[in-house]
Amino acid sequence: MKTTIAGVDLFAMVYAWSQSSVAYMISTCGKTVRHVEDYYAKFSDGYDNKETNAYPRPAIAHQVWHFLPLIDEFNKERQKMLALEKKWPTRNCWTRCITSMTGQCVVDLMRWDRAKRNPIAIGYTKEYKEWDITEMANKIARPLLFAGGLGATDRRAPRRSHADALADAGPLTRVRGVDGSIVYPDGQARTMRCYICRRYRKIPRNVNWMCKDCGMPLCRIDRGRPMTCLVEHQCSTDAYLGCGYMPRGKKQWKMPDSLKVFRNTRRK
Repeated sequence: MKTTIAGVDLFAMVYAWSQSSVAYMISTCGKTVRHVEDYYAKFSDGYDNKETNAYPRPAIAHQVWHFLPLIDEFNKERQKMLALEKKWPTRNCWTRCITSMTGQCVVDLMRWDRAKRNPIAIGYTKEYKEWDITEMANKIARPLLFAGGLGATDRRAPRRSHADALADAGPLTRVRGVDGSIVYPDGQARTMRCYICRRYRKIPRNVNWMCKDCGMPLCRIDRGRPMTCLVEHQCSTDAYLGCGYMPRGKKQWKMPDSLKVFRNTRRK
């Protein structure tokens, strides 16, 4: 049976693929014509010999059965790993449909991201490990959480939204996590230890600011030295202290002992 609903062509098909099983299919794509490959049913005769019979099969059914193992993997991640239906129980049938559709979209996005990311091009490290379905859901939902969507009465509401953080002027911006948020889940502002201060102090200071270009954590205020941390970072030609105009990995934030001034001073 064929019909058009809201400009979308649909067809409904009933496929009896065995004497006891019937498949009902509703689709917007595919063909119902007979496929070149038949369906082979296996059974045992009266003498317990294995027999096979060939039955015609529509093309859409062949396509579904061909990709059925992959579909099962998608459903497993959506129903068992993500399990939105268990986290958002409802008696409304339409809410249940939307919940299932949302879970499927998250799974599709995770699979798309896994297929698009090229480990060779990005220099595969632990930072670029494959995300599981829960990590992908967190990365999608966390920006909504820290954009003021919870309301001012929620205890986890951030002290400052992304819109305010993007308004930071000058070469410095707020320290952000891997998800782009400027606060921790408990509402506390994210901090890192100033990289330039590591030269002059055994225990560097925690700061809320970092370089916009390379992400190096820096002090925003004057520490009483000839140059501020920001100026020293901008003027230095050293590969560790200067700005590389591109984000650095966590392993690149380790400072060589030769650059630590407080250690050289003690030895003298």
